[in-house]
Amino acid sequence: MRLHIPVKLKQVPARTPIHIHIRPSHVQSCTFAVAVDPPEAVRAVSQGQLACLSMNLSGSVQVIVPQNMSLSPRPAKNRASGLVLDAVRSLSRATQLVMYMPANLAPRTHLHRLSALLSCGDGVQELPPYTELFKLFGGSGGRIWDVEPSYPASSPDGGGEGNEDIPPPYQEVSARPSTLRIQSEGRDGKRRHSSSDPVAAAVTDETSRAKRPDLRASPPTSHLPEKAQRPEPTILQRLALLEAVVHAQAVQISNLSSENQAQRKRIDECEGELAALRLEIARMDRQLDRLDLEVSEQREDIARLDGNVQYCLEREDDIAEAVIDAVTERISERGLSAANIHFILGDG
Repeated sequence: MRLHIPVKLKQVPARTPIHIHIRPSHVQSCTFAVAVDPPEAVRAVSQGQLACLSMNLSGSVQVIVPQNMSLSPRPAKNRASGLVLDAVRSLSRATQLVMYMPANLAPRTHLHRLSALLSCGDGVQELPPYTELFKLFGGSGGRIWDVEPSYPASSPDGGGEGNEDIPPPYQEVSARPSTLRIQSEGRDGKRRHSSSDPVAAAVTDETSRAKRPDLRASPPTSHLPEKAQRPEPTILQRLALLEAVVHAQAVQISNLSSENQAQRKRIDECEGELAALRLEIARMDRQLDRLDLEVSEQREDIARLDGNVQYCLEREDDIAEAVIDAVTERISERGLSAANIHFILGDG
């Protein structure tokens, strides 16, 4: 998961999106629900019903900044950018995150599914930390920013010079008097003092000349602009990026091979089903041929019977006479006379 936070930084011409990367392995629990009692600060900038996505993390989030940015990003000269950067620092150390959004715009189905996948532990595939970092910020690449300040708390000799590079809190900046006003007041005091005491003015002039730095000398390394201190990616970082790219390509290839195997298996199953259907169709064709043959034979028998019946109907009288002649002949052979036959037939 990535959250994009735009902020104005020094030596950057436009707003720079700082990415907050949440690793799935750090998510212990994730829930999505309607916000019953959101904080007052959230209600002040939101209207309508809110929904919230809550996460409990086992580790801190990762802050991604541009690769060509200095080791310690500094805000532009405005209070809002400083507050945003302070909020990013606080967010990077938080282990409980609650993201509020309008309830009518929240993709409920997607967020419920995401919560279920993150809560089950291994539902979301996690890529290496450096994967796709080189694609961020328009192709210039990004890096993981160590948010903790790298400045020493005090100088080795016990003085407080080590804190000169650490910017004061923005609440204190507004409360303290301006440094330029203090310096101007000091210069005015010196001018008034020099006008009244010529000897003191001469001493002050010599002292200021002694303290004035030689501009022709090379400046110390600590006072170089931050643009010259941009870190170059080391060999290990390049190797890590290459390993991440190779791993991502291997994952894509394995996914493609798995998809190809699944599709090939499905094709084999379809081919088996098609062969079985072809066998069934051939069997049905053979049965249909047998039925057609039986129907044709029955039609021939019916036609033959129809012919016999028609023949009998056409020669009904001849058949009756032939039957009578045959019966008479048989009776005469047994010794009966024709009169008896007619008598018997008449009585019967």
